Amino acid sequence: MKKCPFCAEVIQDEAIKCKHCLEFLLTSSKAKGTDADGRFIAYSDGTVLDTKTNLMWAETDNGEAVNWQAAICYCTSYRGGGYSNWMIPSQYMLEGMYDENHTPKRGQNALYISTSLISFSGNCVWTNDLYEASLASLRYQGRRWTPESTNNLVARVLLVRFSENYVFYPGKETRKDGRFNTYDNGTVLDTKANLMWAARDNGRDINWADAKSYCENYRGGYYRDWRMPTYDELKALYAGGGHKDIIKMSGWYVWASTAHGSIAAYFRFKAGQMDWISQSHTNGDRALPVRNTK
Repeated sequence: MKKCPFCAEVIQDEAIKCKHCLEFLLTSSKAKGTDADGRFIAYSDGTVLDTKTNLMWAETDNGEAVNWQAAICYCTSYRGGGYSNWMIPSQYMLEGMYDENHTPKRGQNALYISTSLISFSGNCVWTNDLYEASLASLRYQGRRWTPESTNNLVARVLLVRFSENYVFYPGKETRKDGRFNTYDNGTVLDTKANLMWAARDNGRDINWADAKSYCENYRGGYYRDWRMPTYDELKALYAGGGHKDIIKMSGWYVWASTAHGSIAAYFRFKAGQMDWISQSHTNGDRALPVRNTK
């Protein structure tokens, strides 16, 4: 343990950012330097730390286009920096590095990434966003969907992990109406119910099982405890008007967590009612992640 030179609080010896005063401690002997804006730090072990999000990235992608199953295998066996808890990033994580004003590094396929410390061999990267049986790949000019079972060599793999000093930081408040606060990290806070919602649903027809998986693997705002909402939570969201112009809804029907046998509950936002339907149903059904804040 050591003391932070800025606030004198006790912190971990390997800390690069004080959890008390939030000052960065750029004293590690591993650091090679930062890019022009001082946001990213490259280390000699092949990792790059984003000091804005405290996400740690691999310094390069896998070097070739692969299908989804090969991407999973690569992620499972990757041990960059000696770490074993690497994962395929969400679309939100990748979008956090997009910067249309950043001049692409020569040979990087016109990628507008806010650092030159991470090397890309292509401009299409796998994300872990799953809708029905399709996976998202992000081109940094837009998103496309590819069947999970495809054997086509579709995208590269760039891995990410939560650093030891990862701290959940709330986004910047962009709107406040007395009950719902919206933030620039894709979240909406219901101050009355003490619930945080994703600022948009999944945007596509989805069955109940995939909706549950989508919610539990959602990483909006970099939070890791998202889940599928209950019927009562969806009803309260409807009653508070959060579905109107605060949360972007691409459909009127949202899956709820309650299930019995082969059927599950969903909330009809057009009528303000709950109904039951087969878990395999997809027509018009959506997933909307939620998490508790207290």
